[in-house]
Amino acid sequence: MPIPRTPDPLPPTPLRRQEAERRLRNAIARGDLAPGERITEDELAAWLGVSRTPVREALSRLAAAGLVTLDANRGARVTPLDPAEMLDLVKVSRLLVLLAQRQAAERATDDELVAIRGYHRARAAAQGAGDQEGVERNALAFHSTILGASRNHDLQRIYPMVFPRLERVFRVAYPEWLQESGVELDGAILAAMEDRDPDAVVAVSATGWDALETGIRVRAAELVATAGAAAAAGVSAAAVGSEQSAPVERALDDVRPGS
Repeated sequence: MPIPRTPDPLPPTPLRRQEAERRLRNAIARGDLAPGERITEDELAAWLGVSRTPVREALSRLAAAGLVTLDANRGARVTPLDPAEMLDLVKVSRLLVLLAQRQAAERATDDELVAIRGYHRARAAAQGAGDQEGVERNALAFHSTILGASRNHDLQRIYPMVFPRLERVFRVAYPEWLQESGVELDGAILAAMEDRDPDAVVAVSATGWDALETGIRVRAAELVATAGAAAAAGVSAAAVGSEQSAPVERALDDVRPGS
């Protein structure tokens, strides 16, 4: 969708670049700014009610995260979705997250487990109240606290580099993670963690990652079927172009049963 015409100014704060980055990152992850959509600093500055400087800085950081593509002559655009790249990202992220969860089951303090359970209860309450912002905030805090409880500093340094793109992939291919089934899955992860059973934590969590890979397969099949409408779908020509559909076909091959 186009950038909203109605201004939604940022609060007066010296951290406007961070807030602009957060607002833009969320708009991309949620699909409010569609894959492939052209965005300009002027339009974004008008929407956020700031000068172009914090917008330019935010776009630069989002480009480093892989969410936007900068073009010196044409401004910026939301990075298109490529199922093959989505699958590669998920395979890497899966290894990182399962390791963090395994180590958290072994290393989390009792206080950390109490905090994790608190976030899960708050998420469930928000889910029941239809408070989507609360759902997302507490789901993020739940998993961030698990990451911290892993005591793995390298994981804590690496994972934030992939999370912005991973969040986008989850929303596109596995939106159930922010619905009731996500509450149930996280509840099972928490129960296994409280039992100090790292193998059970990994086994439960893996079902969610399997569902995500299935969602990518479904998404890839949809893109192959609609390759003639690549621009409308917001997918790169290299991914689904009539003469260059190999990346999508590879994605389908990689996630077929038995692969």
